[in-house]
Amino acid sequence: MPAPSELQHLTQRLKSLSEVCQQNAALKTRQQLAAAAFGLSCDLSFLSQLFDVCVAACKDLKEDRQGAAQICITGAAAALFYLPGRGLKILQQFLDCVFMPMLTSPRLPSQAYPQIASSLCSLLASESGWAQLHDLLHTCAKGLQKAGDAGSATLCGSGKKSDDELCMPLYTCCCLAPSILEACCQPFPQSTPTASESTPAKIEAQMVTPKDDAECQLDPCAEQLLSLALKMLLPQALDSIGCSFTPLRKANFHHILPALLLASRSLGVPTLHATTAAIWDACLSLLPILGIQRQAALAVMVQLTPLLQEQGEACMARVWGNSLFWERLRACLAGDDALDRKRGAYLLQRLMPPTCTHMPAWRTWMLLHDALDGFAPHLIFAAMAEMDKLHPVHPEYLHKHAAQSSEATRSSSSSKAT
Repeated sequence: MPAPSELQHLTQRLKSLSEVCQQNAALKTRQQLAAAAFGLSCDLSFLSQLFDVCVAACKDLKEDRQGAAQICITGAAAALFYLPGRGLKILQQFLDCVFMPMLTSPRLPSQAYPQIASSLCSLLASESGWAQLHDLLHTCAKGLQKAGDAGSATLCGSGKKSDDELCMPLYTCCCLAPSILEACCQPFPQSTPTASESTPAKIEAQMVTPKDDAECQLDPCAEQLLSLALKMLLPQALDSIGCSFTPLRKANFHHILPALLLASRSLGVPTLHATTAAIWDACLSLLPILGIQRQAALAVMVQLTPLLQEQGEACMARVWGNSLFWERLRACLAGDDALDRKRGAYLLQRLMPPTCTHMPAWRTWMLLHDALDGFAPHLIFAAMAEMDKLHPVHPEYLHKHAAQSSEATRSSSSSKAT
């Protein structure tokens, strides 16, 4: 057990390093300062002291003591720098007593959560900590499920609003789940260095040294974890697209769905096609529901469109031949919500078959749509002359059309004369 004076000295040094950093300094910057202050490597005695100091800082963070957040972040940065090669037993202790208390605390700066989560998950993956990543993923899945249940209960006027209902806070799930999937998607060398070889300097050298594709591939355990993540998180993500609970809906849109698409891409083209189709179909089912559901579905579809185009005509043909999609998209274009119409027009322009987009009538239609949307009178008047290019005037309205055109010409002439 380290002497109290040693712990106080290390605490003071971490506090001084935190003061040198700006409040929003990146984790990498803090790691560089720690390496400069404590050296590129350390012994187990120093790591033990660092552990005790970080645990104490987490307790201070829980009590919201001044300066505790900055010491926690700097201590976490130092730990993440010195932990590679120390073995999973020590890493598990830091995970349980240091990193998780930090990530589940609401008192860190917002930018600290994804940085700590990303570095932690990358370290676990590089140390083959697949069991730890699996447990974290399972906890995230439970947290997201509970967040949805708690949000629905709150909106219905029942249920508690306290964080006690959540297995893991939503903001923690938002940074941890994507970080787990991103770490699993990173290729690692087939031969993993031993603990004695994995000094921080050597690990840094391996990171910057280019590797041949033949030498790097996804770890089989990582592939299994990615497949499990899709089974666990994708159904929840599909249900959360049009969720009435705004924090969960936004978290799903900004964090969970992009991470699942990244995982699908790493697992191969068939998996990516299946995930894309599942998300697209879920959005399609929400389009007839006015309000939040339609808005959220269109937002996801807009983000998904470049991915559909990237997958080629085989994937696009599924959209081109879906009459239900075009029928519901037409309803969005004719709706009262301006943002829905704008997103619908984007989808129409990007997803129309190439044989249609080259037709003159298509360009004229889009010109008229853009001009008429929003009811800008000066644009409508300028575009009226283009109307006849779509089709000839019906005989029933031919005389009336001629009279209106003559009146418009006279008005224009009188305006110029004036």
